[in-house]
Amino acid sequence: MKTKKLSQYGIGIALLGGLLPTIGFASMGNLATTYGVLPSDIASAQAFSLFNDQVSAVYYNPAALARDSRGELTAGLLHADHSLKAESLGGAAPLNRQGKTLLDKPSQHLLLGMKTDLTSMTQFEHPLFFGVMIGVEEYGNEMMAFSSQTSPQGQFFEYGRQPLFLNLGFGTQVWRGIDVGAALRVTLHAEAKLHATTELDGASSHESMNVSATPSMKPIVGMNIDWGETFCASEACWFSGFETALSYRDESNTHTVVDSYITIDGMLPDPGMNLRILTLDSYQPAITTVGTQYQGSRWRFGGAVEYQAWSKLGKEIKKDTIAGPAAEADGERPALQFRDIVVPRLAGEYNITEHFAVTGGVAYSRTPIKSRGALDMNLLDGDKVIVGLGVSAEYPKTRFLSFPVRFDLGYQYQNVMDKEFDLYSARYEDGQQPYETVKASGDVHVIAGSMTLKF
Repeated sequence: MKTKKLSQYGIGIALLGGLLPTIGFASMGNLATTYGVLPSDIASAQAFSLFNDQVSAVYYNPAALARDSRGELTAGLLHADHSLKAESLGGAAPLNRQGKTLLDKPSQHLLLGMKTDLTSMTQFEHPLFFGVMIGVEEYGNEMMAFSSQTSPQGQFFEYGRQPLFLNLGFGTQVWRGIDVGAALRVTLHAEAKLHATTELDGASSHESMNVSATPSMKPIVGMNIDWGETFCASEACWFSGFETALSYRDESNTHTVVDSYITIDGMLPDPGMNLRILTLDSYQPAITTVGTQYQGSRWRFGGAVEYQAWSKLGKEIKKDTIAGPAAEADGERPALQFRDIVVPRLAGEYNITEHFAVTGGVAYSRTPIKSRGALDMNLLDGDKVIVGLGVSAEYPKTRFLSFPVRFDLGYQYQNVMDKEFDLYSARYEDGQQPYETVKASGDVHVIAGSMTLKF
């Protein structure tokens, strides 16, 4: 029978053998929660995102899709540059690092969004707005970006490449000044199955392989109230200018399962040896956000408070076949634990002219990692101070287009503050004692630009 070397296969015994010691814990961030989607979200440090009538509202607060009756088509680029370090503070077996950089690879996204009014497609005259937002890593070249590994030297918790970002939803007005909306965040749950017979030299036969990906859809709901329009639409009152918004985003994740059955002629008969790996990536906790803003004639000021339920991540990690042991306490080794956090955000915007505005924002986010260390995972993080700045310009008249064109540019700086962690490895005293203590810190620079066509 004809045999083939396993090196010819994308998934095989050699690949699985290489995965076992490395797959473990992927980046637990995502494009929108970690940085922001569009430049306007990045510039305000997401403080204005609940009220943003651009298509990114489909993620932050789908009710805001109804704030502007015009349709829009948005295209943009985002580049996040990381400089994340771990400085050795000594230990029983230190690696003698002096500010060693652990992550300096950028995350780069192509952003595409569309919003439109579906009223003409229905028998009703009531406006119904639909929006879809897509973000693809490597400027569109890598839709399934995924990196997951154990790391004796430590790895940062929330940064790195991001898989496909996809959201779609609806928004409408239910009463004067009151908008509501609902959306779905779509992630992929992939599964690969391999059946093969092999010889000790690596030659295989009777191979069969099946790869599938199932979409997982998690709900997002939101509401926006314009108090002035609700209580005093005909003339100004003290409610005028005030708005309040509320949004809830359910928890979601991307995960991959590799399931293989291997038999070895003369040594391991059918049903053979089963290797099964399940690993998580791009986890987003359940997030509840409430915000308010006041808008004057040429300026606005507002803020938002997020409650992020990270504590449930500990239960999800226990399902991970490699990372699971790190979430279980064993002797003197601490378990990997997480805590819920509250993230305050503030922002302001000033219209220099009728069609040109400057936006700035600031936020503070505690690290959700509660434990000081965990065997082989060695997750690093720190409290973050986030500062954003951006500009937007709208051209109301162009030579060829009937509606305005909007350009946005946003910059964001994230300072990961110093925090100490103990590193554990099964290769050192069975992981019962830390072999090194490190101080994690770093900087992240994010810049994004977009162009929006109204229609």
